[in-house]
Parts: sequence; C-alpha cells; structure tokens
Amino acid sequence: MRLTQYLTEFQNIEDQEGSRVKKIKQNQAINVVKSKCKKALNDYRQGRYIQRYARHAVAIPYGFLDASKLPNRLSRNSFNYYTLIINDDPTWKGFPKRQIICSYREVNRPPIQNPGEFVIFPFDGVKVGFCPTEDIWDSFSVLKTIGITSNRYNNFIGKMLNQGVNGKPYDKSLPQFKKACKQTDEWFKSLGGVEYVKEVLPDLNRSLQTLKYYPISGNDYYKSVVSIYNPSNFKLGTPGSYKGSEMDEAWFDGPALFINAYEVQEFVDNI
Repeated sequence: MRLTQYLTEFQNIEDQEGSRVKKIKQNQAINVVKSKCKKALNDYRQGRYIQRYARHAVAIPYGFLDASKLPNRLSRNSFNYYTLIINDDPTWKGFPKRQIICSYREVNRPPIQNPGEFVIFPFDGVKVGFCPTEDIWDSFSVLKTIGITSNRYNNFIGKMLNQGVNGKPYDKSLPQFKKACKQTDEWFKSLGGVEYVKEVLPDLNRSLQTLKYYPISGNDYYKSVVSIYNPSNFKLGTPGSYKGSEMDEAWFDGPALFINAYEVQEFVDNI
C-alpha cells in the first residue's frame, strides 16, 4: 500500500472511531518520519522539539494524527472567543488553527520519560504557532501590562455580550460572535456607552481599565476585542525553523507523527 493511501485510510478509520491519536506500528512510523517528517527529525536530533501530554499515550508507542481533519477544538474551562479569533480572523492570517496544543522544548537531552508524554514530529511544512510565554493566557501584551488575565477578560466579554449578566455564550462560531458584538454596539449606543457599563458591571472594574486601550464606546465592539487578542507577540514557524523559547506554548493543525517519550530516543537512534 502506498504511504499516502495508508495515511488517508488510517485517518478515515480514526474519524469513524472518534479517536485522536491512533496507534500505528513501528515500521509504519519509520516510513512516515523518513518520508514526511525529515525536518522535525533533524530538529529533534539537535535538541528542538514539541511535546504534548496525553492520558492514553502509555498504550500508544507510535501514533499518527492529522489535526486538520478534526472538528474545531473548543477551549477548555473557558469561553471560546479568543480561539475563534485566532482560527478565523484576518489579523491571524497565516497562523494555524488551535487544534493541537503542545509545548516547545529546546534542550540538548532526551525528553523526560513521563507516563503519557508524546514527542511530536509534524510533517514538513506544517505551520506551528508559538506563544511568547508558557501559557496563552499570559501571552496577550495589553492584558499582561495592566495585570488582567485572559480568562478574566474572556468572562468580561461574555458579560458584555449578555448586557451585564452571566448568560448565553456566543462562542460556537465566529459569525455568531460577530453578530453578538453588533448587538452589543447597539446596546452601548442606546444606553450611553462606557458610563452605563461601569454601573452594571461593578465587579469588573479592573477589567474596565482596558477601556482606555481601545474605543469601546464606539461602533465596533468586535474590533475592540480583536485589538486585545492580536498576534503582535506571537511567532510562526515550521519544522526546521521553530521560533519558540524553552517551554513556550505552541500549537498546530496539520498531520504529525506522535512518539511516546519512552520510545523516542531509541526510535531516532535506529533510523
């Protein structure tokens, strides 16, 4: 079977089973890394790689996943607003969708062999986004400057879209979010803008410090949010030209080989 046919059929099986990383045999992993992951293999040999924890990794020494064929990932334990913007807003053009979240390592030693740890070899040319910190929550410069967490700001957005209360999330799609932002624009206009918001959201006075950074009392609340969630401090790389620093959060949305940390050094040595 041709490699491309195998990968296609393999991904179809994965989609049917609803699995993410799918177990493959060692010889199949060797064929994949030799033909599709040459640059990531060379990076690893030089001490640069990305890694991800997965609870089921212990049972999968070698795996394959094409993240571009997965449903869009939803943010965990938070509203999904910043993910929608990164995935589809033009300001993030060129960056991958936030499908597989991982960490960048730059060390001249093998990975720590923790149970459930994968070393990831993206296919050559797969785009990888790099945060400027270990966690995307700490990576947006305006919020970091004024000491407001992204999680708190995400909650603030949700209250704004619900006219000052905790209510329905508008984070299932970018069109839904944009529509809710337009409704917020009308709400601002009808009630006097910023001063009214300060009254109905007294528990978020610290978040309201962000008002001075963009025209929140204007006619485009969506644009205001995008001005906060912007890629100014983020970097874009590919295997062979990673742009991260030790332990920075990274993400990608393409095909990749996943090797268990217990297996990876011996695997690479034998190629």
